[in-house]
Amino acid sequence: MVELSVILAVILLLLVAAGPGFSDALREWRLNTEINRLATTIENARLDAITLNAMTVVCPAIPHQDSVTCAGDDAGDWSGGYIAFRDNDRNHRFDPRRDQVLARKSAVATGLRLRLANALALHNRLQFMPDGRLRGGSAGIFSLCHPKNLMVERGLMVNLTGQVQRMSRDTVSKMECVTGT
Repeated sequence: MVELSVILAVILLLLVAAGPGFSDALREWRLNTEINRLATTIENARLDAITLNAMTVVCPAIPHQDSVTCAGDDAGDWSGGYIAFRDNDRNHRFDPRRDQVLARKSAVATGLRLRLANALALHNRLQFMPDGRLRGGSAGIFSLCHPKNLMVERGLMVNLTGQVQRMSRDTVSKMECVTGT
């Protein structure tokens, strides 16, 4: 019985010592997964536009719906998920008879907020022209943050040529975590 108590005490001590490090590692993994998922969706939509000489769109999905519909506001909240589609009729809206879904991504991990900083200028969507350039005359700047501590943890920029760049920690630390409503 004494040996079992000693073993349990050692295990408990190891768990207490490893706990903070493990939770930090898990948090970092969640952040990297979310920003990489967004980057891959955007890069694939751009590649599709170039390869097929087509217009593609990436936009926030209406949260909690199975339909492929872009959220209609310019608030910039992409936390509810996002979709990418080939816009064959070039009207910037998904039409199931003409357009093709390229990707549908679910909501970001609980406790995180994904925002497009200049959503109003871009009509809350990224539109890639057949040459891969971003339509709209403004770079897309995304922030991934924790609304609880108002810190931007990761950033992503889509420049006018359509290339995706992950932003450095120094750059994102200067960004504001806009939580919305």
